Amino acid sequence: MNQTQQNTNKKSSNSIVVAIDYFKELFRKWYVYLFFIVVFCGLTFWYIANKATTYEARLTFMTNQSSGGKVSNLLRMANSFGLNVGGGSSSGGMNAEILAELLASNRMLKTTLLNEHTINGKKDLFINHYQKLVKNSSGRVEAKAFNDVFDTDVFAENEMHFISEAIKELKKDKIRVTVSDNGVVVTKCVTNNEAFTQGFTVKLVENLRDFYSQKSVQTQQENNDMLASRVDSLNNLLKEKEATLRAWLNKYTLRMGAFSLTPDEYLTKAKMEREAEITSNLYKESVQAFELAKLELESSKPIIQIIDYPELPLKELYPIPIIFYAVAIIGALMIATVLILFFKLIKDALRYENSENL
Repeated sequence: MNQTQQNTNKKSSNSIVVAIDYFKELFRKWYVYLFFIVVFCGLTFWYIANKATTYEARLTFMTNQSSGGKVSNLLRMANSFGLNVGGGSSSGGMNAEILAELLASNRMLKTTLLNEHTINGKKDLFINHYQKLVKNSSGRVEAKAFNDVFDTDVFAENEMHFISEAIKELKKDKIRVTVSDNGVVVTKCVTNNEAFTQGFTVKLVENLRDFYSQKSVQTQQENNDMLASRVDSLNNLLKEKEATLRAWLNKYTLRMGAFSLTPDEYLTKAKMEREAEITSNLYKESVQAFELAKLELESSKPIIQIIDYPELPLKELYPIPIIFYAVAIIGALMIATVLILFFKLIKDALRYENSENL
């Protein structure tokens, strides 16, 4: 029992001695730490010096949508984008959250990239400005007419690649959309070109505003188009009835004055007058319904109200040196420690093997 206890104590003492020895080894190799710190800080200085200045465009907006019916339209539109936003609430906060999702969707980004904009006196697609000014690339996408931005047959394979890569990069670290507690949507775009950042941010929100307004009242607009078609049809029919009645009166006016019309001719005249009157009443009712529908459509259109536009000069974003240097020093210390301990282990293992051989 005493022998076992002595062995245990001896092993504990040896472990403590070894730990102290390794700890002292770290201090003895102070120059290794210094080397790695100098190298890492030098690389950090080079990175900060060569890192391009970025610009932040900030645009805030809100929507006037508040009624349940309008929210249902917005939910349906969001679901068509493949966005899972739930349902059952009509709060302005939820509306803003849905708009934030729609703003950063592939459709909105692609639509905006394929819009034209003038930067530095040159009018071109946003995607081409992005390739040249942001990525310093020579890749181009030719302007084309299309019914939908997802018509893949319109663009060549390399053009689709440029567009897809730009969307991925924008969604990854260049576009940020947040919603405040009171329902205000804050859109931020950060790139290394000031003119592109401002123009793209504004156009992106404007495209959302137009698309949102059109899609939210799409069903009502289709009903209005049907009413307009019915009004035109009744108007043409009324003109035909009036022309027929006018021709009949011109033909039989003298005989009507002489009271020489036959009963069948009187019945024909009464029938034509009745048809003209019925058509006229239908036309008036259709016109009234159409005008009321137009007023309802205009009043129910949701409005995205832009609160603040990004104005030049934009906010410049610089890397914070102290954070980069802190990360560099911590990394240098960790790597140096691992290397010192690794070589110490190898040296001790070789020494133990040599002692065993002797």
